[in-house]
Amino acid sequence: MDTWTEIGTPEKPPKPFVNSTGPGTITVLIRPAILTSGPISAYFVVISTPNNNVTLERRRRAAANDSERVRRALPDPVEHIPLPGVTVAQLAAGDVRLARYFVVGDGQMYGGYENSPLTANILYIIYYVVASSLDGETKMNFASTDDPVAPSTGVVVTSTLMPQTEEALSREAIIAFGVVFSCLFLVVLIAGIIVICYCYCKDRRQPTSSPRPAGSSLNTSWLRYYTGNNGSTACHGRATAGADGSLPPKFGGSATIT
Repeated sequence: MDTWTEIGTPEKPPKPFVNSTGPGTITVLIRPAILTSGPISAYFVVISTPNNNVTLERRRRAAANDSERVRRALPDPVEHIPLPGVTVAQLAAGDVRLARYFVVGDGQMYGGYENSPLTANILYIIYYVVASSLDGETKMNFASTDDPVAPSTGVVVTSTLMPQTEEALSREAIIAFGVVFSCLFLVVLIAGIIVICYCYCKDRRQPTSSPRPAGSSLNTSWLRYYTGNNGSTACHGRATAGADGSLPPKFGGSATIT
């Protein structure tokens, strides 16, 4: 009996962030998706226009003709999800290990898809798609830019919010790890000092006790007291013995006083 586990739909990827616009291009920041219900097989970039203009429709037809000639391992998200517009790039999972910039409209080929320059003065919506494929089953999910954006004319326009590059993100991750490790080491060090001080003070508060030896101060004091009383009694007996010539009955016997 054969059993298998069907992969689930991946989590939505982070929204693509528009970093800058230039002549025929829109630069977006894309980040890796969270791996939850299956392997991440690839990422796609899809562009669309609110009105689905004639230029974009021509590009879609050309892409459909290209897909007949190019055999792709993963389905086109425009047809698979489906999404409006046209796919301009397929990126391997290793290409988006960390946050990176992607220039929409740079005229290059990505995974068999043509990323041709954009048309000026036309608003575009950019979709960022994550695909998970296993045993012939493919699931996709996507996120899009918050608002449509158009390529700038002649001048590169950069967003006021400057996202971090891969190198900066890696450096920040290392710094964060170092800070956390230092804090943990400091906590352990302080705890160790407290334990050592507690044990030291406890030992000083508890003096060592030992069995009382024979002839200790208590026994010696008692003997001294008893001997003193005996001596005084003997002297008193000596004084009274002058009358009757014998020691007091307490001591027994008789004694001659010279």
